[in-house]
Amino acid sequence: MEEKQPTVKDFMQVNIISVKPETPVVSAIRLLYTNNLKGLPVIDNEKKVVGIFTEYDLIAKSPSINLSVFLKLVLAFDVYKKEQSLIRSDLEKLLALQVKTIMNSDPLMLHPETSLEEAIKTFEEHHKVNPIPIVDSGGYLVGIISRADIVKLYARGSENVAEINAVATQGVTDNQIKEFLKGFERRLLGINWIWTKFWTWFAVVIFIVVIFVVLFLVLRALELVVTNIPI
Repeated sequence: MEEKQPTVKDFMQVNIISVKPETPVVSAIRLLYTNNLKGLPVIDNEKKVVGIFTEYDLIAKSPSINLSVFLKLVLAFDVYKKEQSLIRSDLEKLLALQVKTIMNSDPLMLHPETSLEEAIKTFEEHHKVNPIPIVDSGGYLVGIISRADIVKLYARGSENVAEINAVATQGVTDNQIKEFLKGFERRLLGINWIWTKFWTWFAVVIFIVVIFVVLFLVLRALELVVTNIPI
């Protein structure tokens, strides 16, 4: 009896986190970061795949995202937090940016019955591709497969991840800017906490060294005074 060859559907993830073309780029980036993903399929209202949004796309199209805004915030967050008007225009553009301006609108896709061998070969031939949407004959999203899924083989995660599709229908509000800055501050404080701890310990060590130096100098001065007192 001929042994059944493994196919993509044996390895693909079916609990899919996807986004819409109108999803804000900042929201899509947050989904990638919080779920430790390399990419997100982009679907329309009928759940047909219309693109893919990946880490590679973010890097390749970084001028569109205007990374200088993030650098400004990192270097002078306290200033911009107090005077939001100084950066409001940049943040409005950033928060209004949608996935459709960054995504790859002609993604590579596979069928559930595609052999695992062919899927591996596809990843080998297309180094920039990760993950790959899995669609049925009608182009509807039924799963997704990444390099990690192949590496893990059957040890796939069992997390139940709800699909998130935030469609931007209104302009950028004051609340959105506040929430963005609040989230940015949390991450920035996480970095700053490490540096604060480092400099605190550094200051303690310096203080102790200074104390010892001062004590040494005082004792040395006393010794000189004592040796110079006439008997």
